[in-house]
Amino acid sequence: MAYKFCNSSHFSTTGSLQFCYLTVPYLSFMKLDAIAQNPLEWLALKSGMVPTPLGHSHIAFILSKVILEATDAGIFEALEANPLPIKQLAKQLKLHEMALQSLMNVLASSGYVAYKSQQWELTKLSRKWMLRSSPDSVAAMMVLDNRVCWQWMNHLGDFLKTGKGLGFHTILKEDEWGYYQDAMASAARAQSREVGKRVPVPKGASQMLDIGGSHGLHAVALCRKQKSLQATIMDLPEAIRWARPILEQEGMGDQVQHKAGNILEDELPAQQYDLILMSSLSHHFSTSQNMLIAEKIAHALKPGGYYVLMDFVRPEPKTDSDLIGSSSDLFFALSSTAGTYTVKEMKRWQKDAGLQHHKLIRFFTIPNCVAVIGKKQQ
Repeated sequence: MAYKFCNSSHFSTTGSLQFCYLTVPYLSFMKLDAIAQNPLEWLALKSGMVPTPLGHSHIAFILSKVILEATDAGIFEALEANPLPIKQLAKQLKLHEMALQSLMNVLASSGYVAYKSQQWELTKLSRKWMLRSSPDSVAAMMVLDNRVCWQWMNHLGDFLKTGKGLGFHTILKEDEWGYYQDAMASAARAQSREVGKRVPVPKGASQMLDIGGSHGLHAVALCRKQKSLQATIMDLPEAIRWARPILEQEGMGDQVQHKAGNILEDELPAQQYDLILMSSLSHHFSTSQNMLIAEKIAHALKPGGYYVLMDFVRPEPKTDSDLIGSSSDLFFALSSTAGTYTVKEMKRWQKDAGLQHHKLIRFFTIPNCVAVIGKKQQ
């Protein structure tokens, strides 16, 4: 029996075996479900004999912690150059051989490593996503989840009783700010390439403001597309301290600069910017705060300028809700202060601020993430 992310409504059947396949992310709903690997398992699933809730809870949380600890322990980096036998791998990482063997078996069951000729080796999956040297690496996100976010989830019981999130920006320790900024850059790296290709820039644009952009990867992608564009990244001083080295690695200091600030407290100059981006930030703010921000942005845009609002989308209540959208909403509400919003709500903030809806982009690299683009009238 295998538990995999799959499309909840599309299956193909061959004989007595059932297979799950993925379709375009924003046209389907992704979920973690049991997939039969032989006829007997298929019959057991169809007859309701398999306790699938144990897979969703007990097995899923074990697998999650295994992947996080493996990343944090440096297992993937240790196997980057060459396959290794378990004894040598344990010695190199200073880990207990028997315990490591158990963990490697779990990683193998989900396709992260393979055992060949009495040695462990990386798969294409782990080389692409888990190695820190890969341009697509999400390893930094795993470290943040393991060292910081795992503890946040212990607050879920209290959150259900009070509805009060942790407001983590106010409780992060100094080293945790570093994990956080590395993780945000890790998660945004693949998406930034799509942002550069698909997010429109007004013709002849020269000034851009990236609100809460920290690492600046989205601003860098847009400035590389529009050579005349100069970008200012407004973020909290704590974020800039740890994000500045990430931005410096891009070699775009002549076009992209940091500026300490707080969009809730600071005023923006009138008609200063051709493009204002706010990505993965609205879920930290209440509805009234997002409305206030939209008004400030509309005031700061030049005629014809764009407000690009990017974030995860809260799914509408339904029987077969999207796992990524619903879990993101819960996580941000728990860890921060608000949670995600629907596309309809995002459009309304822009409309109430006097902006005209221009375009909606649904991203392929980050399922359930959109860009709602409002335009200031000429």
